[in-house]
Amino acid sequence: MLYVEKAIPNHAFDLAFKLRPMDNFEVCAMGNTPLEVLVLPFRYTREGVNTYTVLDDGNVVAMFGVISNAHNLKHGTVWMLSSEELDKNWKYFTRRTKKWADYFLSDYEYVANYISMEHKINIKWLKWLGFSFNSEPLVVKGNEVLYFYKKIQGVSKNIQPVLNDLGPVWATDEKLNRTTG
Repeated sequence: MLYVEKAIPNHAFDLAFKLRPMDNFEVCAMGNTPLEVLVLPFRYTREGVNTYTVLDDGNVVAMFGVISNAHNLKHGTVWMLSSEELDKNWKYFTRRTKKWADYFLSDYEYVANYISMEHKINIKWLKWLGFSFNSEPLVVKGNEVLYFYKKIQGVSKNIQPVLNDLGPVWATDEKLNRTTG
């Protein structure tokens, strides 16, 4: 069963070498390596950089998060990369992600990113999550991509993760916070 943990750099090393072909293509098309992109969030020290890992029985199957804009911490770049192992639980994962998206986007007013036009399943999923898309593709580094974005309105700052989705480490962390906080 899938669960979510706060990401640690080791998760990036586990996922980098087993990305889905489409995710690997997108990363490389933008001139990066998977490891560079997955480690990048851990290099930021500013507020509003949040990274999470999806695990299946202890195995890293995806990472997602948001990186705040240096000039406006309420704006961010949202992202997700996964392995083909996530595909085995895609329906379960997608049903849970609306709650998770509300949680991890609650500190933002606006988030955005680009996605390859060939990533049809993820485009459909992002639309289901409430993201909007520019109607015309853009060319970034010679590749046609779609710009997607979401304006966040009225999200409570007191949203907590869904406890039965938390992994053992985070669940332990949450129990400590409830008893000591």
